[in-house]
Amino acid sequence: MNTFSANEVVTQVDGLNTVKTLNRWRKIVEEHFGIKYFQRCFINDNSSIISYSLDDVKHFQLVSLILSDQPGNRKNLRQAIITAFSSDKPLVKKKTETEVLEDTFNRRIADLENEGKGLLTDIQEINRKLVIIENQFTSEKEGRPKLFRRK
Repeated sequence: MNTFSANEVVTQVDGLNTVKTLNRWRKIVEEHFGIKYFQRCFINDNSSIISYSLDDVKHFQLVSLILSDQPGNRKNLRQAIITAFSSDKPLVKKKTETEVLEDTFNRRIADLENEGKGLLTDIQEINRKLVIIENQFTSEKEGRPKLFRRK
């Protein structure tokens, strides 16, 4: 049976960035499910390493996928962990290239729409200022006496 160290789990799970985050996730699993992870002890330097199974890695990958679909607070994290570890067979679904492209496309469209709204308000503000300047110019022109008139 394959076992993995915390650093190896962090490198294999996409949404997991640090060992500290993995330890936080592990503690939630231990609290909720009563699972105790196996610790290998090293006598030389008086330290220990927690071992994770391949199933654990798949469960943590599923947690990461659930969180990437619904970002949020710790309540969502706890629910994602419960959902991932409650399933007997974790279904780690990789997004297809088409789904990734579609997500990227939708995000880009939303960004462009937001930029367009900003540009539209900028253009409206410039038009409003131009109207004010034009009104000031015409009122000054009308109020000014004409010194030189053609006959």
